[in-house]
Amino acid sequence: MAKYRRITEEQRTTANSTDLYSFLTSHGEQLQRHGSGYKLVYTENGQKHDSITINGNQWYDHKNQIGGGAIKFVENYYGSSYPEAVEMLLGFSSVPSSNITRVSNVNTQLPIRKEFKLPKANSDMKRVFAYLTKTRHISGDIVSFFAHKKMIYESLEYYNDKTTGEQKETHNVVFLGRDKEGTAKQANKRSIATYGKSFRMTVSGSDTNFSFCHIGTDDMILVFEAPIDMLSFITLYPADWQKHSYIALDGISERSLLQALSDYPHLQHVVLCTDNDEGGIDAAERIRDILYSKGYQHIGRATSQAKDWNEDLKHNYGEEYIPANVHPLKNAVANVVDEIEPQNDTLSPGFEDLLAEGLYTDIAALALDHSVQTLKLDDSTIDYTAMYEKLANRINKDFRAYREKGKPQTKIEQLTEQIKCAFKIGETDTCKSVAKRFYEIAQTAVSIEASMTLEMQQAQSEIIAETAVMTMGG
Repeated sequence: MAKYRRITEEQRTTANSTDLYSFLTSHGEQLQRHGSGYKLVYTENGQKHDSITINGNQWYDHKNQIGGGAIKFVENYYGSSYPEAVEMLLGFSSVPSSNITRVSNVNTQLPIRKEFKLPKANSDMKRVFAYLTKTRHISGDIVSFFAHKKMIYESLEYYNDKTTGEQKETHNVVFLGRDKEGTAKQANKRSIATYGKSFRMTVSGSDTNFSFCHIGTDDMILVFEAPIDMLSFITLYPADWQKHSYIALDGISERSLLQALSDYPHLQHVVLCTDNDEGGIDAAERIRDILYSKGYQHIGRATSQAKDWNEDLKHNYGEEYIPANVHPLKNAVANVVDEIEPQNDTLSPGFEDLLAEGLYTDIAALALDHSVQTLKLDDSTIDYTAMYEKLANRINKDFRAYREKGKPQTKIEQLTEQIKCAFKIGETDTCKSVAKRFYEIAQTAVSIEASMTLEMQQAQSEIIAETAVMTMGG
């Protein structure tokens, strides 16, 4: 009896409403902040492009003049069929794939559980070996090590050419994630083509609590976004590499790392080696905060000179590479903090006037002054200038761009409320608790100023770019 896959309207709506920034960064894609949204940076036919803009679940390809929701994006960008696109998005949204039903031609609905099935293996892995060693410059010894452990192989799959209708074969590299008993639980597949759009995807049915990794004997585990990043790092730093542990997150989700730390309790020293760009920096700070909250104390950060560790390898071979990217929002925060100067003023409310005029850097400066002056009420030996500079520097250290989801207007409302509460001193308040309130006012004010400055700079850049295009066209 013929069967086909039926997707409900609820599942379609859920899949289509997926936040594309979160989805793409979890798949290791590179995005750059662009106005209120992002630009997707990708390579096609050896050329770097950034014509696709992302905002929530919507996207638009300015080069090809098409756009739409999340499902259409996955269909167009990854070349997926409609059911495949929905499954990928539902899987990311943690909607059980068992909710997708098979329907017979007599309309009998049977719930199914998505089976984890590895892609068929090719008889050899010559193409994959050549791709990893020649194109990606990964050590042949390293590739052979993981191939012999059956953690890397070459797949052989077939597809129908959309133009000719002919059946063609395709070869991809597959990276396996195994549990501590050695059972395959997860697989990541990526193209090895050196032309067209590259793709990477998690094989359907994978248990994402596991991912491609190597577990060594000492207490250190190094954490990467993708298997190729991990293999590139080992190639760059091969000395005694097998005694360390390495894991590729298959994006920026911390799930497989937490599983590894649970399965192998000797791992206590975590080094975050995510990409040296906005997404990688955010991921490192977010995962570090999660690990600290779980009691891990030894957490380090290692950054590539270029965007990632494979780009470092390309640079070493004299090839064109993608450079590291400064985190725009963190950089803007640092610039605002640099502009703050000690006030050494007496305690006096002046926030309302500054708020009305939108002088957020001045609000931050005044708030830090109030914070230090309040601390001095409790300890007169505190050096004003030294403490002021310490608190200002702490704003940089404490700032977490990944938490900055609200728009400036929302933050302004938050700031207004913080200022009101700061002067409502109760019987249980201490000098330290009041000083903390003023410090938090300074944090919020700096965040607002940085966000607004960044938006203004991006708007100006867009105007300049549009003017240049109009000038060329005229």
